[in-house]
Amino acid sequence: MPHPSLRKLLKTHSNSVKYVLILVLGLFFFAILFFAFSYFTVKNIVVEKGPGKYNIIGIDNLKEKNLLLLSLPQEENNLEEQNPLVEFIEIKKQYPHTLRIQIYDSRPIATLKLTNGYALLNKEGKILSKAKEADSKFTLITYYQAFDYTMFQSGEKLNYSEIITALFFLEKMSRLNLQVERIDISGSSVIVCYLRDKKIFISNTKDKTQQLFELETIIKQFKIKAQNFKELDLRFDKPIVRF
Repeated sequence: MPHPSLRKLLKTHSNSVKYVLILVLGLFFFAILFFAFSYFTVKNIVVEKGPGKYNIIGIDNLKEKNLLLLSLPQEENNLEEQNPLVEFIEIKKQYPHTLRIQIYDSRPIATLKLTNGYALLNKEGKILSKAKEADSKFTLITYYQAFDYTMFQSGEKLNYSEIITALFFLEKMSRLNLQVERIDISGSSVIVCYLRDKKIFISNTKDKTQQLFELETIIKQFKIKAQNFKELDLRFDKPIVRF
């Protein structure tokens, strides 16, 4: 059996090793954090402006901020508040050092599916930008006619009445707190708005004002009664509700 003094010495040595190991692991952890905070900082800011000429205030405040901790919605709101003439600002991270800032003269509400990409639209049907991938923040619109990616340019306004009708109701539904995820346009009389748990059918051939009045009336009635529906069809003389 080891001498008591030897046991005490071994125990002390074991504790020292543990403390040293904890210290080394702690230093290693903090070194990784320091590297992440120092490496993933904003060094470059690329600003992509729309047709308007704006001197954007507040962009320099984003430099040297950490990309990992940067809240894009908060920074977008900050820039919009400092630049009231701008309708909409979108910020995207490009690791490890870059922010891409898109300035819009009007607010986008939907993306239109093209053959090889997508077009970002405002409520009037104006193409704000094009991209190869869809932006999931906006409602996706699919049209029965295939549009080639090169067919339209940014700044053009679409003259397809079914799309304009879909955008009109999308903007109105948003004000009614109806979150439309997708809109499928199969023809003038078949425009389907897909919400998370329901569908709303609208038509381009029926008066939009009448359909909007019916929509607002029915939605208000269901909210008062605390009821829900699966399908609402506004295309006919009398709306059809399916549960």
